Amino acid sequence: MKQFNDAFGTVVDKVPEPINIIEKDWLKDPWFLGGPSPVMKPRLLKGAGKSIRDPFKNIHFIGTETSIVWKEYMEGAIRSGIRGAREVTEALDGLAYL
Repeated sequence: MKQFNDAFGTVVDKVPEPINIIEKDWLKDPWFLGGPSPVMKPRLLKGAGKSIRDPFKNIHFIGTETSIVWKEYMEGAIRSGIRGAREVTEALDGLAYL
């Protein structure tokens, strides 16, 4: 929580402590066999360009499929999440904290 307070202390007085935390060890879950990573036909989204990433009003599209690089990989999901966090932060107050 210290990291949250350090990061957002200028925006809020104090980030509240969580009521509950749930952790999951996916490797120990017998039903978890990985996640789908759909493969699309070549050039299927070529016409969409960056519009697949463009926000629609207050809806922001985040996920590995919307990543600029490393699509379909965890790295792409992380990069997309960072991009999305910046977009939402800027949309909320015009200042990027990330």
